[in-house]
Amino acid sequence: MMKKLSFMFVSVLLLLMAACGSSEGSSSVGSGSNASGDQGGTKSKTYNDLLYEVEANVEDGAVTVVMKLTNNSNDDRQIEFSSGQQFDVFIKDPSGETVYHYAEDKMFTQALIMKDLAPDESLVFEDEWEADAAGEYTVEAMLILYAIDGEEVDSDTFKLDFPIVVGE
Repeated sequence: MMKKLSFMFVSVLLLLMAACGSSEGSSSVGSGSNASGDQGGTKSKTYNDLLYEVEANVEDGAVTVVMKLTNNSNDDRQIEFSSGQQFDVFIKDPSGETVYHYAEDKMFTQALIMKDLAPDESLVFEDEWEADAAGEYTVEAMLILYAIDGEEVDSDTFKLDFPIVVGE
């Protein structure tokens, strides 16, 4: 009987821990549109008390992508980039073909870049793309971080994608 109760207690405890979880990988999505049929979007996720937000604003065929990384902890955080390329943006058509790539015709320094983020401080990156045609697209935006506080980060940790519509 005691083993059965212990097993049930551990099982319930594990379920509660899984349900509460941590904020790592949590995300939210939103979108907005205007009279011309343009529809931008937003998406965010939290990793290790760092909030990563991406917003795509669409107006008159221009897509502005804003990426923001905010330190939501009470401690200073050190962000490391492995090169001068600190972010990347891809715009893909409905077939998945890349119609725009931020880094395509650019060269970047090959030097470690370290940035300190105080509590509630943010890093903001922005890119703009002029659409050739109206239609539905997917924005894929990522920060290319090497490490946070000296610990390496997976390349997909700060990568978000969501649909947008470029109106007539």
